[in-house]
Amino acid sequence: MSESLSDALDYPMARGRCPFDPPPELTRRLHDEPVSRVKIWDGSEPWLLTRYDDRVPAKSV
Repeated sequence: MSESLSDALDYPMARGRCPFDPPPELTRRLHDEPVSRVKIWDGSEPWLLTRYDDRVPAKSV
């Protein structure tokens, strides 16, 4: 969660070999950085929350 805006990863992320598997970077973030910034198509940098338990408190703010 200490990621600065300039460190945001492009989203959607590149997939691995199988188009049905989640992107490897998304799987890594699920375990290592469950709350992080991503850069989307219009250049904005929203938060990516990968775990349910992290989304529930964020929604109530």
